[in-house]
Amino acid sequence: MMLLVFQYIIKTRLYNSVIFFYLLSTNLSSIIFIFGIISLLAIILTYKFFIPYIQKCENESRLLTLNTFLLGFGSNIICTLGLIIGMLGYSEYNIIDWFTLIPFLLIGSIYGIYLQRKIVPLNLKRYESLAKP
Repeated sequence: MMLLVFQYIIKTRLYNSVIFFYLLSTNLSSIIFIFGIISLLAIILTYKFFIPYIQKCENESRLLTLNTFLLGFGSNIICTLGLIIGMLGYSEYNIIDWFTLIPFLLIGSIYGIYLQRKIVPLNLKRYESLAKP
């Protein structure tokens, strides 16, 4: 949302529709690839370590905290990295390259919805079974 405000209120350079993925041809390309690897690692670490850790947790008060952290960490870190790329592109080149940003924002949002719909309800059912005397 913040980038849309910059796009329409503050005068940015017109986007050249012929050159897709403009930021990949600039000095920011290494940062974009590093952020892509960090996003992939966030997803892998969530599935390899964090979700199994939550499933083994027996403390009911800690289970709710871990699920909240899972929702915050799992999807928001990917979207935040995409926003950082957008802000860097805007500050250095006065352009918001939506073709580079949309994959980060889309993957982060879809991953968050997936975690919220599939993983967290299973953990909450476990929480309810642990909370019963």
